[in-house]
Amino acid sequence: MFGKAESSTSTPKVYIGEAENVYSRLVQHISEKEFWNESVVFISKDENLNKAHIKYLESRLFEIATNASRYEIQNGNTPTRSSISEADQAEMEEFIEYVKMLINTMGFKVFEPLVKEVTEANMQAELLYITAARGANGKGNRVSDGFVVFKGSEVASETVKVLLHNQRGIIYLSDKYNN
Repeated sequence: MFGKAESSTSTPKVYIGEAENVYSRLVQHISEKEFWNESVVFISKDENLNKAHIKYLESRLFEIATNASRYEIQNGNTPTRSSISEADQAEMEEFIEYVKMLINTMGFKVFEPLVKEVTEANMQAELLYITAARGANGKGNRVSDGFVVFKGSEVASETVKVLLHNQRGIIYLSDKYNN
């Protein structure tokens, strides 16, 4: 279940759960959890997933979302992971990759870390530096959502006026950047 961020400085919310009867569970959550306005459900078309598989998926998706740190997780407790065979684990990990791809395509970045791990080999190619007048000195990296400025970077202490134009093409002087 997904909920929007309450303010521009907060993060969106998510609840990751499992149920044998999805309809009953959603009806229960309507009265118990007020944060959500959308839900996404994954099912097995051939009933190939047993309770142990589902508990494994719930636990792993919770773990991945926790590590990504992009959403505030609303689960009351940490899901327990069922013990399943190595072959079943491989199959469930493949299922998880499909879930991540579909959820991401739907616009929910809950399982995608803001900054992906960069190997030492391609780190120099991916890293962007800025050293500018007025004290700006920083490093960052492009990500799918825009740009991440790394900790320890310094920004300019003063703002400067910039030339901007509006929809009618009129150029004006501004203290800050506006779209």
